[in-house]
Amino acid sequence: QLKLSHPDHTLVKRASAAEENFDRALQSVA
Repeated sequence: QLKLSHPDHTLVKRASAAEENFDRALQSVA
């Protein structure tokens, strides 16, 4: 069970981090 839930956890963290980086990129451009 841990091995199954762990990848999802990292994916969620990566997705949220990507959103933050995207927002920062938009702000730096604008």
